[in-house]
Amino acid sequence: MRKTILFLVIALLTLNLKAQTKIIFDTDIAGDHDDVGAAAVLHSLANSGETEILAMAVAETGESAKWGALCLDAINTFYGRPDIPIGVPSHGFAYNEIIYSRQIANEFPYELDKVWDATELYRKVLSEQPDTSVVIVTVGYMTNIAQLLQSEPDAYSSLNGVELVKLKVKKWVCMAGHFPDGGTECNSTSDAPTSKYAIDHWPRPILFCGYEIGAKINSGMRLSYLPKPNPVQRAFEIATCPGCCNCSFDQTAVLAAVRNPEMYWDIIKQGYCSMSDNPDVGNSWQTSLNKNHAYLVEKVPARKMEDIIEDLMMDLPNAKKQDFFTLPLNNTINIIQGEKTGYRLPHYSYKKSEIKVKFNGLPNWISFDNDSVFGMVPKTEDGFKYQFQAILFANKIATDTVIVTLLSKKEPSLITNIHSASVGCNSFWTSKLKTGDKIYADRPFILESISENYLDYTWIIGPANDGHRYDLGDTFLTFTANDNVTICIGYDKNYLHLMPGWLKEWSETKDEIKDNFGNSFQIFQKSFSKGEIVLGNNTTEIEPLRLMYLVLVKQTKNRRK
Repeated sequence: MRKTILFLVIALLTLNLKAQTKIIFDTDIAGDHDDVGAAAVLHSLANSGETEILAMAVAETGESAKWGALCLDAINTFYGRPDIPIGVPSHGFAYNEIIYSRQIANEFPYELDKVWDATELYRKVLSEQPDTSVVIVTVGYMTNIAQLLQSEPDAYSSLNGVELVKLKVKKWVCMAGHFPDGGTECNSTSDAPTSKYAIDHWPRPILFCGYEIGAKINSGMRLSYLPKPNPVQRAFEIATCPGCCNCSFDQTAVLAAVRNPEMYWDIIKQGYCSMSDNPDVGNSWQTSLNKNHAYLVEKVPARKMEDIIEDLMMDLPNAKKQDFFTLPLNNTINIIQGEKTGYRLPHYSYKKSEIKVKFNGLPNWISFDNDSVFGMVPKTEDGFKYQFQAILFANKIATDTVIVTLLSKKEPSLITNIHSASVGCNSFWTSKLKTGDKIYADRPFILESISENYLDYTWIIGPANDGHRYDLGDTFLTFTANDNVTICIGYDKNYLHLMPGWLKEWSETKDEIKDNFGNSFQIFQKSFSKGEIVLGNNTTEIEPLRLMYLVLVKQTKNRRK
């Protein structure tokens, strides 16, 4: 009997090892911080035994490659995997934007004693693996893929690059492109000729995780509740702000690479991705031939995917999985008008379906969606303090009570009751901005220049990611103006041809807003009477834009008759 049990245990362990996905992770880490989120998801999946991380590679050359490699190693070291080899291309597309990677490398320990040539690392790792066993996931430029395909036989293998890939790789999961309508996207068009070469010459299956898949899935809000120090949490904090989030482009690609993607998405397989070498054209999906290409289509709703991805990002090394998901009893959360107008309660657990929330005494000006509360605090005659409770239930037993206290400013506010149709990301707040201040809650874009005429305007600060949300209808942003106002909209000049119909009715000025990344926003204006004001979507087209329009508000002086 004991031999039988031992045999079964060994058999189960063997099956588990065979089920592991062998991953090479290729990233353009240093710019957008969803790359850090993707690394966190990958390590969580490795923690659960679902994947073996064979190697990592940085997808670009330049200053960001140096710090990107060190940042990756700091994350790997934090997760207890400092021995994962890291490669950088010897030549190719250069990128020098550094938002968080240098600080992560300076603030957290790393053990990187060798940075490989990326092509050499690819060839070494692939040559050591069983045939058709490796999944490559790219969440950045395709520099390393193209150079691997162009590589010649060496000391590691007598096969050239195409032959080695054909023998050793199971599939390539590629975060790039738009599907099915096609269009431009950063990973594919920043170095379009290289992308075209990589896609055209790849001899194994490719699964594309398009821009549209991660654009609606926001993650990162709960990272601020993780025990510190934490390089993943810190990267999000540097790139955005504590409690802010980001689109989950790269996390979705990692999830699709490691787990069965059909758990979360439908897959379209009939056709292939045609990539142009013209960066203004991008990709298109052709149905005339079948080249073993496929792309993901949304199946599981975005809000549910946010929970799945964020749970993985919250999986700290050597931590009990329940410890950091609920707040202590009677913990008080303060939400101050003008600083925060929304809050997402961190009551998640790995048994999400067993957690329920009940709100007591919820004011009617607060909106909520399961675990999130949003609203602007109104001014009252008898004070400025509101309080309600959120009681958390697990298996129908009350396990925790969070007291949420909201305070309003003592002085009247020009703008109140801000509400966005996109409630899954960051809070909105109002502020008077000056040169050098951030213009978005979730991006490091800084106000570089604006006419002095606008310096006394009140800005409604929200997430740049809302610019992606082309699916939420015409009632996109609503708020109450407590006096007659003039509203100015700053619209990204690169996309004036996609300007929505509601904004075309506004008066165009000759003024612009400029940020430190070279973006320019044309200013449009319109006058409104006091009361509720409704602003429409960022675009009417099925082409998501990167940057949400900017909103500036000024009280209109009443003219004497």
